[in-house]
Amino acid sequence: MSIAILYSGRYGTTKGVADRVAGAVDGDVPVTQIRRGIECPDADTIVIGAAIYGGKASGAVTGFVESHRDALMGRRVLLYVACLYDGERAEQQLADSFPPWLIAHSSGRYYVGGQVVWSRLSFFHKLLMKRVAGIEGNVERLRSTEIDRMIADLR
Repeated sequence: MSIAILYSGRYGTTKGVADRVAGAVDGDVPVTQIRRGIECPDADTIVIGAAIYGGKASGAVTGFVESHRDALMGRRVLLYVACLYDGERAEQQLADSFPPWLIAHSSGRYYVGGQVVWSRLSFFHKLLMKRVAGIEGNVERLRSTEIDRMIADLR
């Protein structure tokens, strides 16, 4: 069974989770950033990770999944979001980031938590964090148990 991991993020958390997962499963697992125009990997299982900014994933994620709908529907798909929330709020952010057809088709959905490294944020993202989340400094909320659950589901 071949696995490919795609992610979208700006500050490294989503990629870090992707790298951790890729390193923990057997075989050569490519990790690729989602950018406009990329092709869907030829793998049996596709993992798609999205960083949440302002409540949802980037347009690149939406564009990718919509343009590769047929390919994704023919493969096993797991989804994860890197966000600062858990529970219902994290579920809502996943629902706002992926289309209903993909959520229904996916065999796993994971809320891996998130982190904020204040010094890495752009001025705009610092304002957004202050206004939306009430955060004004570093935050570490990664959920290792959720990441480990995803790894176990891929084995």
